[in-house]
Amino acid sequence: MALKKLIADKSLNGLHVEDFKRLNSVKKKLISCFDQKITIESLAEEFGVSASKLKRDFKQLFDTTIYQFYALAKMDEAFQRLKSGQYTVTEVGYDLGYQNLSKFAEMFRKVKGISPKEVIKLTEV
Repeated sequence: MALKKLIADKSLNGLHVEDFKRLNSVKKKLISCFDQKITIESLAEEFGVSASKLKRDFKQLFDTTIYQFYALAKMDEAFQRLKSGQYTVTEVGYDLGYQNLSKFAEMFRKVKGISPKEVIKLTEV
């Protein structure tokens, strides 16, 4: 099992096994709820830990904040959907929980360095 190897190698970044498992569950939750607005407080409550501990441990394990991880993962998902050629910018933006498509396009460009429409154009070539 991978977790046993990490424990043996002491690769849990100083975290207890239960904290490590919890953080991986939080990560899975974030990846599965792109259409929802997340808050640290709601995640902390759901996973039975304080918000400050959740933020600190997440940063320690994944070397990024929860919100940064969530935004990057969302934009990775958006990129994959747009690249597939099966979705419009509008569909992807709304599917990922954006009410304002210009905010979606702005975040996408900020993270990916290219506009969502440019990704679609690249797939048409």
